[in-house]
Amino acid sequence: MKMTQKLIAVAGLIGVACLAVAAPPDGPVVSRVVVGDEAAAPSPRDCGTSYVLQGESSYSQGCMGSLGGKLGYGCMCPMALAEEFTGSFTLTFNWHTPPGHWGYDVTVEDWLAILSGDEIEVTGDGYLDRWSDTEGNHWQAMTLDVYINGEEVQLFSGLVEDPAPGDLIPENISIFLSSEPACFGYGVFIDAALPPPPGVLLLGDDKQMTTGR
Repeated sequence: MKMTQKLIAVAGLIGVACLAVAAPPDGPVVSRVVVGDEAAAPSPRDCGTSYVLQGESSYSQGCMGSLGGKLGYGCMCPMALAEEFTGSFTLTFNWHTPPGHWGYDVTVEDWLAILSGDEIEVTGDGYLDRWSDTEGNHWQAMTLDVYINGEEVQLFSGLVEDPAPGDLIPENISIFLSSEPACFGYGVFIDAALPPPPGVLLLGDDKQMTTGR
């Protein structure tokens, strides 16, 4: 058997294992097998679900005004809002989540903010936890350890309401995260959705157009 055929066979076996072990029940699975001389087995991240940042997503950074003053920092500069904020991230179901919780590993690879003409790159990973309390309330919390233009920053949402408690793979994710209270900080609002099916082009305002491809 040629080397390329061997690689494809291995990739197929690992892809099956990925579907059986890492994919959440009844949830969409994204796996990839490259055919040809560059054949490679899919990684665990390929078993996740991708989300694309939508137009309401935002990135901000700067001094936290009155909070900084109360802490004795004497902050006076305002928070600056990026003109553009784009990118995507992946949720991968985590089977080691405590009972009663739905947990997901979060992978951020390509967030890009344009602030005053400068490009700000954000990469990193983290965790999303979703659960219901004994009173029937539904909650979620996300924590991200990211690099913002090379600076290590932790962003967290705190405890917020989960708008889609019955969906193991929600169609939309909307959550705000910020860094620890300090003189200079960061804020990120995630307004994300599943990418459109192949051949469908998003036009904004929930409008779609079929490309015919």
